[in-house]
Amino acid sequence: MSHRKFEHPRHGSLGFLPRKRAARHRGKVKAFPKDDPTKPCKLTAFLGYKAGMTHIVREVEKPGSKLHKKETCEAVTIIETPPMVIVGVVGYVKTPRGLRCLNTVWAQHLSEELKRRFYKNWFKSKKKAFTKYSKKLETDEGKKDIQAQLEKLKKYASVIRVLAHTQIRKMKGLKQKKAHLMEIQVNGGTIAQKVDFAYGFFEKQVPVDAVFQKDEMIDIIGVTKGKGYEGVVTRWGVTRLPRKTHRGLRKVACIGAWHPARVSFTVARAGQNGYHHRTEMNKKVYKLGKAGNEEHTASTEFDRTEKDITPMGGFPHYGVVKDDYLMIKGCCVGPKKRVVTLRQTLLNQTSRVALEEIKLKFIDTSSKFGHGRFQTTQEKQKFYGRLKAEPQNPDLRPDVTDDPQLDPVVQGGVSNQVGGVGLKQAHTVDGDSGFDPSNAVGGLIESGNGAASEGYSSVHDGEPGLAVLDSNFVVIGGGEKHVDIEGKGGGGGGGGADAHVLDPNLLEVEFGFFGFDGEDYDEDYGEDEESEEREEEKETAAAAAEGGGGGRGGGCGRVVVVVGAVGGSAGGGDGSGGHPSVAY
Repeated sequence: MSHRKFEHPRHGSLGFLPRKRAARHRGKVKAFPKDDPTKPCKLTAFLGYKAGMTHIVREVEKPGSKLHKKETCEAVTIIETPPMVIVGVVGYVKTPRGLRCLNTVWAQHLSEELKRRFYKNWFKSKKKAFTKYSKKLETDEGKKDIQAQLEKLKKYASVIRVLAHTQIRKMKGLKQKKAHLMEIQVNGGTIAQKVDFAYGFFEKQVPVDAVFQKDEMIDIIGVTKGKGYEGVVTRWGVTRLPRKTHRGLRKVACIGAWHPARVSFTVARAGQNGYHHRTEMNKKVYKLGKAGNEEHTASTEFDRTEKDITPMGGFPHYGVVKDDYLMIKGCCVGPKKRVVTLRQTLLNQTSRVALEEIKLKFIDTSSKFGHGRFQTTQEKQKFYGRLKAEPQNPDLRPDVTDDPQLDPVVQGGVSNQVGGVGLKQAHTVDGDSGFDPSNAVGGLIESGNGAASEGYSSVHDGEPGLAVLDSNFVVIGGGEKHVDIEGKGGGGGGGGADAHVLDPNLLEVEFGFFGFDGEDYDEDYGEDEESEEREEEKETAAAAAEGGGGGRGGGCGRVVVVVGAVGGSAGGGDGSGGHPSVAY
């Protein structure tokens, strides 16, 4: 410190003093580009809303550079720019002390979103702004008065600017209803041509591509993110004091001499940081995108994937970009949803960077919330397949039928009607696929108690008709220890009937429940039982197996268990093409 030079650079720039909150939320254009009367009339600025950032891959065009004809990855900012509406024209006269407003001419019809800008509280106001003015323009006298004012502008004005406002109602992600209004200078042509140009656009929309072009360099004016009250280390970048410093170390040790007996403005002090008015120069326009509803705005010649500029899940804290947008290189001032002013550059651009033609190869649309892996929803679905809660897609799961009546996950099964019984795929026995419902937790029986089941079903040795539920099945409900099994055989055999099947006392419970087709019933239960009760049970069991061919189990009644028959010939149809039965 003892040998520090007098010209040593200080910490923090004094060129942006005072570091206080900006007076206005919208960036103010303090200088417009120099006018050239030899060129056609054109607007020089525009308003947009910051949506968020992503990254792109492009091919560099810099002959002589090591990156020439090579790909590079760069960060870009998306600024949504709905068309602006021209509602007025202002004329200025040059004086020794600057510009002086000569006259202002407004359009006859102004939208509500613009009128809100003239009131602090629109709800409590009488909403009478410009009502007398509009009625005046309906008369012949009013129309003559407007023409007289326009002639006055053509005769005396030296600078012509239009009054334009944003269509904030199109910004669904913004809660604000007041439109942003600004003056935009008209450059090119004579004063009379400028006035006619401005008057011709009254109550008309001007898109962003009428102001800017691709590969152009622009300036961005806005208000930075607000940080609040912060200390000198963060606000000015001064060095922290040594560790053993008394009473804090994130401070400025010496704030000045004894005399003069005041603190100089050059000394770093704590205070407001952020929400400052700033202008960023020379931002290159990489892309001018149209509204996402019309075309796939994120597709390129090298990436033909049909996708819009909005990433999966939307831009964080913003949402979906639904209107025209501007893609610029790098970052820009302000948080998401902040209005930013776009202005044509003040300088003549001659550098290679400014004149380079941008060829986008890839625009990233993966999720910006976390580590995005997929560019589109279709790509994600192809990777993961169908999830439990999603409807079927036969392209993703060809092994599952696309008939919703046969899919218990979609409808007609326990998952929806009883609540709580699910399926797990890929339980295999002897090389035959089936479904494992071991995660099934039961739903409602009469008393509201639950039922739990563990079991599986599959096709053993290629023989249809076997659905197994092992002995680990418990039903608690209604105060009774019995199971009522209600269901519908489904599928290729002509449709099953409602069934009230098989008192478990008639079966050996340790071997589980078996659903057979109708013709095999006598073989398994025998003909030696002649009681009426047994005959009724035989008829009921045959009714349960009726329908054959791929019955997966229909809608449940009282109990969570449905056993469907597979491959039966009963029911008037050949069910050999049926699916494995499912035990729940």
